[in-house]
Amino acid sequence: MPIDTLDPKNSVLFLGSGFSADATNIAREKLPAGQPLLERLAEAIGQSPRDHDLKSAADAFSHRFDVSLYDILYNTFTVSSVLDYQKYILSLPWARIYTTNYDDMVSSVKGGA
Repeated sequence: MPIDTLDPKNSVLFLGSGFSADATNIAREKLPAGQPLLERLAEAIGQSPRDHDLKSAADAFSHRFDVSLYDILYNTFTVSSVLDYQKYILSLPWARIYTTNYDDMVSSVKGGA
């Protein structure tokens, strides 16, 4: 369907991690999806990502006081810049927007909406 026939006022936008993939975070890095995030968490606790899934890597932080899961996630998923197409899509007057993403792209582009 061409974008000019889309009626966002009567449509719901669903966003997954692929939508945010090219955005940049406050650490000046691209936002990671599953495997790169697992690698980042495992590295922070000095373990191999082969020994964890995302849940077990995150759970390992509950026993650690030398590294903050909050700080890692905050720096990883606080968006500092988005691409023009992301900004354009989010600027449309969607009836609702749902996302599975941890990042704050939608609220940062929509001005806290």
